[in-house]
Order: sequence, then C-alpha cells, then structure tokens
Amino acid sequence: MYISVNYAEIEKSNECPEHSARSEWEDIKIDGCSSAWTLALVAVKIKKHRLIYYDSLLSDGHICLSLIKKYLEQESMQKGHQGKDPVNWLGFNDKTIPPQSNCYDCGIFVCLFAESVSRDARPDFKQQQVKEIRKKISKEIFDGAMSEPKKIDKSIVGWAI
Repeated sequence: MYISVNYAEIEKSNECPEHSARSEWEDIKIDGCSSAWTLALVAVKIKKHRLIYYDSLLSDGHICLSLIKKYLEQESMQKGHQGKDPVNWLGFNDKTIPPQSNCYDCGIFVCLFAESVSRDARPDFKQQQVKEIRKKISKEIFDGAMSEPKKIDKSIVGWAI
C-alpha cells in the first residue's frame, strides 16, 4: 500500500507550516497491507485527527491503520510537532462503502472513493456501473480533460450531485 500525501492540502490546513514550499504528492510505501488497491485518507481529516481507510474488498484494515499511525507518529516526532500524537487518532475502516465483487476493479473503486471524498460526499455507486465508469475515465485520460463532477451522468454513477 502507498500513502499519498498532498503537501498543498497540509499547507492549506496550516497544520504543517514547514511543508509550505512543497506542493507535490509524496507516495509512502507501507508493506503488510492489502494486496489490492485501497485508499487511506490522512491529510483530508488531519484537523479531526482521523484516519479513514477505504477497501472495496471490505477486508480488515486494522493492520494498515496501525502502520499508518506508526508512520505518522515517527514523522511527527522527527518534525518536532507537539500535541499531534497520531497514536490516539481515530482509525476508521469504512465498511459502508460499495463492495467490489471481482478481483480486478480495485483501481476504479479507489478513483471513485477519492472522487467522492474530494466532494465531501459518500461513495454511491454499484459494481454493475464500474464498466461504464471505466470507459468514462479512460476517455477522460485519452482526451486529457476531466469532466466536471456536476456533468457526471447520474444513471451511470448514482450519487447525488
């Protein structure tokens, strides 16, 4: 598993001012987690001291959450942050998300979870819709432009916009 840290988001939250010169993503590999693609959110909920783990195969994410907390604790100590002890943060493995029913759509599920979270919305789609969503994402990549979320066909993606 990789954690993607968006320093621009951390900077906006004023939680880590020493990262103010950085505006890129950093992937941090964590061994021992799911072999499928999953999504762990840290910076998005940093002010609420929450870690949220999305796994479309609905596996137990407690090992992954523990490893992420350990990593964040080491980073916090190394950077000298006082009062930001991630050990006491709430780790939440969201089991109310749409489940994946095959072994090859995890990447699409991660994209859809991230897109939902970016809109502060609950993921609301079904496995049966993934084929059409994959085509839409492929077209956007090929065309080099993403459509606006409000233009998403609700019959394909089922969330309220």
